[in-house]
Amino acid sequence: MQPLDIPENLWVQIDDLNRSFTFPSRYFDLVHSRLVAPGINRTRWTSYVRDLVRVTKRGGWVQMVELNYNVQSDNGSITDQHALREWSRRYMRALEDLKDLRVGPRLGSLMTSAGLVEVDTTMIQLPLSAWSSDPRMQQIGASNRSNVHQLLESLALYPFTQRLHMPEGEFRNLISRAQAEVDDLRLKAYFPFQAKMPSTYKRDKPWDTDDIDKWKIEEFKPEHNVSGSFAEESSFMTLFPKYREVYLKEAWPMITRALEKHGVACTLDLVEGSMTVKTTRKTYDPAVILKARDLIKLLARSVPAQQAIKILDDDIACDIIKIRNLVNNKERFVKRRQRILGPAGSTLKALELLTSTYILVQGNTVSAMGPFKGLKELRRVVEDCMANIHPIYHVKELMIKRELAKDPTLAGESWDRFLPNFKKRTLSKRRVPHKVTDKSNKYYTPFPPAQEKSKIDKELESGEYFLSKQAKERVRKEEIQEKQREKREEKMKEREKDFVPPVEDADRKEKKKEKKEKKEKKEKKKKRKHAEEGEEGEEEASEKKKKKRKSKSEVEEDSE
Repeated sequence: MQPLDIPENLWVQIDDLNRSFTFPSRYFDLVHSRLVAPGINRTRWTSYVRDLVRVTKRGGWVQMVELNYNVQSDNGSITDQHALREWSRRYMRALEDLKDLRVGPRLGSLMTSAGLVEVDTTMIQLPLSAWSSDPRMQQIGASNRSNVHQLLESLALYPFTQRLHMPEGEFRNLISRAQAEVDDLRLKAYFPFQAKMPSTYKRDKPWDTDDIDKWKIEEFKPEHNVSGSFAEESSFMTLFPKYREVYLKEAWPMITRALEKHGVACTLDLVEGSMTVKTTRKTYDPAVILKARDLIKLLARSVPAQQAIKILDDDIACDIIKIRNLVNNKERFVKRRQRILGPAGSTLKALELLTSTYILVQGNTVSAMGPFKGLKELRRVVEDCMANIHPIYHVKELMIKRELAKDPTLAGESWDRFLPNFKKRTLSKRRVPHKVTDKSNKYYTPFPPAQEKSKIDKELESGEYFLSKQAKERVRKEEIQEKQREKREEKMKEREKDFVPPVEDADRKEKKKEKKEKKEKKEKKKKRKHAEEGEEGEEEASEKKKKKRKSKSEVEEDSE
């Protein structure tokens, strides 16, 4: 096998088959041994087959395939004078004291003595060329021709030249004559191919008739328990709601009598609010404790006691379907749960008749009792109902299936063409996102955004990457202290705001009064000066006025 030919799911291991296997016991489902006779030592075969059986799981499969290297002819035309028969005779004589090349017929007895059962032996003619009239065997022979040409030389090179001391020229001559005989279709040469495997022969079973129900569970009687009472006690406990206390107290004697028939003890604890069932020395059925566990579960889910006791029968099973976690909205959950009941309980009654089950919708669960097939169909209906698929569609489908089951000609055909295919009539509304991003102003670019800088890139830019561990720790502490100092200053500023005096309106009024009085005094002084100095030129007066106005404005600004 070439490396390129190895499949991806193949794990090749190299090991020495003449030594004990290193694989653990009961490790493989299938063990296949093929064409190992030229490599296995003569004394190794018994332990080799035992190793194959040891590493195979119970109920596994062991296959062994070996060639008989004595070349045969389908029409008996190969004699001792032919090169193929001479090759076979010399090859087996050269390895006779080391290898058992005639082990093929003995493989069946080796496998049986190693512990395998139903060993089947098959002899197959492996054609050396395309001489067969059977198209399949002819194809096998055509593809096998090149392999045989290589096999004749590679297998015989060491035995002929080293052990028999055959000259190289004589060896080449024998191989070339044997290869020519392989290509001669008139000889019809083949290798006897011995295959050993567990038997797959289907024997007639006269007791296995069509009227036998293979799924029927046979009743387990006390005489079937040959080992006696159980070594350990098994028990189950479940809690029940407060509103079931009165009913369970009244119905408990009937429940106790039903469980005593199977040797199971039961306890009702009204203080703790629990029901317990456990095995006793009179319990003979190992599976009845599981039935008793289902019984107390159904009683806790408000199933009537007379109905719940039927779970102890072998052909009745139960299923408690939790439906509350299938719908998030409480109102939607109540609405869809009501669909299971239907108007006046019509949908529930139809499901009970079609699935042959008892159904009770209570709170956040749906309790069901009946055969396994009906429980499986009911679970699918309930879960689809919680997924907003109305039960009426399943009711129609179940009614059609019930009518089709009455026709024996359709037993082995597909019923898909008869079943309805319901489709949604309305399209679901498209979900509108809360935040709608405006992409009109975004510039399109075929290039992806720049990669964000990693932590190492940022440290390289800041130079922190080249610092020592102590320096990095010191820088980190300084950053923490700086942040703490900034926060401390902000808190101090917030505290100082409480001590800043508020601006009062009375002070502002007094300042305005003072400004007004000063202004009036200045105007009186100006009038007196004008009266004393007399009238001056208009230009000089105007310039003085401008200067005074400027000075006044400056004084007012300073005072303010």
